Amino acid sequence: MATAPTGDLSQWGADRRKAGDAGDGGRESRRRRLAGVPDRCQRQSHRGERIDGRAESAPALLAAVAVVAILLFLTGPVAHLPKAVLGAVIVSAAVGLVDVGACRKLAAADRVEVAIAAVTAAGVVVVGVLEAVVFAVGLTILDAVRRSARPGDAVLGYDAALGRFVDVAQRPDARVVPDVVVYRLDDRLFFANAR
Repeated sequence: MATAPTGDLSQWGADRRKAGDAGDGGRESRRRRLAGVPDRCQRQSHRGERIDGRAESAPALLAAVAVVAILLFLTGPVAHLPKAVLGAVIVSAAVGLVDVGACRKLAAADRVEVAIAAVTAAGVVVVGVLEAVVFAVGLTILDAVRRSARPGDAVLGYDAALGRFVDVAQRPDARVVPDVVVYRLDDRLFFANAR
């Protein structure tokens, strides 16, 4: 434990920090180590030493020696490394983009969407990204027009058990309102479906 200050307070604080006693008898340092905080996360002085006095220049020196050795002796083998590393990063990112489970769910819901995705992926490989994306946008617009040209529709009747209007084709017990046709169109009206 540190003694009470008798003279210069700044010197007393520096002495306590240098001794590893931050005013708590070293409990803070022990607590940090028990909590799994690495030593490099401890407070550091401006001279590149930890406040407890242990130098940490060895890792920096080792890194500097490794860089110099690579630059002097291994420039040939690592000359093409940036291309290989970039390729590995792109492949890793591309593999992370493909979600097989989502593709299966999409295939179960709509096979046309899966076909557009497959054509787009093949187009990227064959003709390039920009051309394939433009082609995919065109296919998507055609698919949207196709879907909207044949929208789902239903005549609705009131179902007292549910307390709402439902499709009479799915619920024959629903009561149709006399003299009124309640009609549901499952898409917006535009030139392709306004007949």
